[in-house]
Amino acid sequence: MNYYLLNTQQWDLLDKNQVQFKHPSLDGTQLLVITAQITQKYLFKFASITKFVLHSHYTTDEWMGDGGQLDYIDIQNDIYIQEIDEI
Repeated sequence: MNYYLLNTQQWDLLDKNQVQFKHPSLDGTQLLVITAQITQKYLFKFASITKFVLHSHYTTDEWMGDGGQLDYIDIQNDIYIQEIDEI
């Protein structure tokens, strides 16, 4: 898997069939994404899922708004479904 921080334009270029997880920032301008796709267009690429989760911890005001962070269990249980996302 690949762990990315993307903006909305970069998100639009991804093959949504390969996305496993997506979490938007509170302002909707950035997304934390886990995908099988390799892309060269990203704001940041995390080396591991641990660093992906830690980013949400250190920048919680951008992602959660309640002082919390993404947890491994959230990522495992929150499966991206393209059809729901398009509503």
